[in-house]
Amino acid sequence: LSEVIALAGGLLPSLTLALAFAFVYVFLPNTKVLFRHALAGALVAAALWQLTGWGFTFFMASSTRYTVIYSGLAIAILFMLWVYVAWLILLAGASIAFYLQNPEYLAMRTREPQPSGRFRERLALVVAGQVARRYYQGGTPWDSQSLARALAWPEDGLRGTLDMLEAGGYVIRLAGEPPR
Repeated sequence: LSEVIALAGGLLPSLTLALAFAFVYVFLPNTKVLFRHALAGALVAAALWQLTGWGFTFFMASSTRYTVIYSGLAIAILFMLWVYVAWLILLAGASIAFYLQNPEYLAMRTREPQPSGRFRERLALVVAGQVARRYYQGGTPWDSQSLARALAWPEDGLRGTLDMLEAGGYVIRLAGEPPR
């Protein structure tokens, strides 16, 4: 009976920590997270938290001979290191919960840049401005490759913007090689 109580006493803090992580993973994101996925990420995060805590404890216990000389500096550095590691653990568990809930993101080989709506609007205005400037200056019209190079933006991402501007009637595609 004493062994069972000792085992339960050792697991209770870990389970409480896992439930705390699960609570964070379910209620903090601005999306619906299934509890089972949050719990899986939370269990991993709690295990990492416990292992890291034991590692820091071992390190602190074994470094007592340096305490007198470096204690003030060591406390500040170890605190910053602990905060960094704690955030890494929190984010690792959140990543696990995310990928368990959205496994399709694991299958993606390449990720195209996904700009925000504000950035897409700004990009469309810049592209339209560059096209208009070139037209009024009497220069040769832009092709998508040279315009992408001038704007330092991937050509594939720029094509979508050009297609949108063409569909809206703001720019016209000219025949030729390459199309301009």
